Amino acid sequence: MMPKVVDHETRRAEIAEAAASAVDEYGLDRVRLTDVARAAGCTTGSIGHYFPGKDAVLVAALEHALAGIVDSGAAARASMGVANTSAFIEDVCTFLPITKPNQRHWRIWLAFCGRAAHDPRLALIHQRTYAELQQGLLDSMSKRGLGHRTGLANPEDTAAAVMAILDGVGLRAVLEPDEWPADRQRAMLSTLLSALLTSQKATKTIALQENAL
Repeated sequence: MMPKVVDHETRRAEIAEAAASAVDEYGLDRVRLTDVARAAGCTTGSIGHYFPGKDAVLVAALEHALAGIVDSGAAARASMGVANTSAFIEDVCTFLPITKPNQRHWRIWLAFCGRAAHDPRLALIHQRTYAELQQGLLDSMSKRGLGHRTGLANPEDTAAAVMAILDGVGLRAVLEPDEWPADRQRAMLSTLLSALLTSQKATKTIALQENAL
């Protein structure tokens, strides 16, 4: 009988997903390698073939969760759609914890946030993810006609502000899920982003008028 061929990267991804599930179930401080192995359907010894230790497994769990959040907005950015503010707001809503997978991804993300403040490796992963998310927002802004053509003074700063609003709504939704169902998340995000984009546009318009005097 031929030995079973196991794709290394595929198995790593499976273990990372299992680790993310275990972190969500037991908590970051309580999860054990045995919990990860059970979720992955393997032994702790076999995990050692793919990761050098528990810390590396937990890092993979974080990266898996963050990739899930980033990917949740990919379909919206890939769709043709219309070019207006409402379409952009819908794009941003896809990142919120309003689906079961994204709720889990956000919970795992937040579990690591406090630790990242004192762990340079985790902090770097967060920084890279923020940069990737903000680039996705910039791409969406451009696609939806919300670049310089509509009077936005600084698209990069606007994308950062949008990310801050998204953080705030998502955090409340994770900590108070019963108080922040999907409809309320969408409504709050829409209100805040509409105010931000209108303010940005008005500020640029006023500046242009003053320069023309």
